[in-house]
Amino acid sequence: EENRELLKKLGKVVYLRIKPQTVYERVKYDTSRPLLQCENPYEKIEELMGKRASAYEEAADIVIDVDDIKFDDVLNLIEYDKKMLVINGPNLNFLGIREKNIYGTQDYNYLCNMIRENAERLGVRVELFQSNHEGAIIDKIQEAYFDGTCAIVINPGAYTHYSYAIHDALASVHMPKVEIHISDITAREEFRKVSVTAPACDKQIYGLGLEGYVKAMETALELVKK
Repeated sequence: EENRELLKKLGKVVYLRIKPQTVYERVKYDTSRPLLQCENPYEKIEELMGKRASAYEEAADIVIDVDDIKFDDVLNLIEYDKKMLVINGPNLNFLGIREKNIYGTQDYNYLCNMIRENAERLGVRVELFQSNHEGAIIDKIQEAYFDGTCAIVINPGAYTHYSYAIHDALASVHMPKVEIHISDITAREEFRKVSVTAPACDKQIYGLGLEGYVKAMETALELVKK
């Protein structure tokens, strides 16, 4: 256990997960492994991997299944398996409560679960952050500069229309950034048609409902890969 704690303190831990059959095929002629010099080495491999799996997974920040993947492709997966940050601004925590005719009836927990499921589908880790406070959002954007975040998806809420401070924070961090809005901001009040934060982002997506987050995450990942 202490070794696992030390590994995490030293940096990110990548667990290259593999099936017992693949291990067996690779080492069945290797006589330098004392534990496998037994009557049934395949059963021994299954036993050992079964005992160790939980420890490996506990230690890992990233898990990649590598049975049928070439070496260079494994390296690419490690390189791109980074964190995406999804930021939601003021009043987004009131989804399902505020203006249901515009924002729908699904609540914020529904949105968070949808984002997590989409992240798993895309093969990225995701951090969710929501705040009603401008300074907290700026702090989170700045933090992303240092923690390996590969892309930001942000719904600034009402700050979209007047927060030059959030614009400046976004402009300061050089990773792909996608602005997302649930409603069609171009078809609403005049003040909502203006985004002072969009110029600091690479793309803007609006009017797709909560599914817009799926599109925004896909777009961000495409930008990362480019």
